[in-house]
Amino acid sequence: MEILPAIDLKASQVVRLTRGDYAQVKIYSDKPLEIAERWIQAGANTLHLVDLDAALEGKPVNHPIIREIGNLLKKQGKAYEIGGGIRTEAHLAIYLEECLADRVILGTIAYQDPDFVKRACRKYPGKIAVGIDVKDAKIATQGWTKVQNLSAEELAKKFEDAGVSCIVYTDIQRDGMLSGFNFESILDFVSKVSLPVILAGGLKDLNDVQKLREMNPPKILGAITGKAIYEGTLNLKEAIALLSSIA
Repeated sequence: MEILPAIDLKASQVVRLTRGDYAQVKIYSDKPLEIAERWIQAGANTLHLVDLDAALEGKPVNHPIIREIGNLLKKQGKAYEIGGGIRTEAHLAIYLEECLADRVILGTIAYQDPDFVKRACRKYPGKIAVGIDVKDAKIATQGWTKVQNLSAEELAKKFEDAGVSCIVYTDIQRDGMLSGFNFESILDFVSKVSLPVILAGGLKDLNDVQKLREMNPPKILGAITGKAIYEGTLNLKEAIALLSSIA
């Protein structure tokens, strides 16, 4: 299990949203490369990148910066995953072939066209994840702006035999709130799906990390942290050390 620091990009800046609301945005830096370097120096092995502009526009927007981050990470033997607005084969090629991403996260397109995900898995084995963003027990798409009449488990089950590497499960109502993980919902979701899961939405401090460590369910690959490390309620270095001590 690992901690994945998040770098959310909007207009070339590192930002965080509150509950995925684009009207509630806080800018943390206009130097994404420096932020990536900071989290690498703290001990992170994998970064979680999101192109927020792309999630709304349905096409890559901040990929020149993402390419720079990808080059930086490769030189240091680190990895990253990327999500936001990836909806065509051309988008996949931009991230996986040009920007050197280790994994892409398909969200809206996974809901709209499950066969696209299956084709992507065949073309890029082991490099495709499905992003499932949950609001009021239903999935949200298109930059979290539309809620669909489908549960997280129902969507996940569509990809059990597709070759998907993992599910990136985000609790939108807790995202950016520093309210702690909803462990009851997490355990319920994990118990109903067969695919490995990466968690996002609400991670607050070392107490949350300790609970994950104690649970240590084998299907949970890691947890994404965003606002907590930017606001200082979680020390990334300490969190990584705590999880690395799992026997």
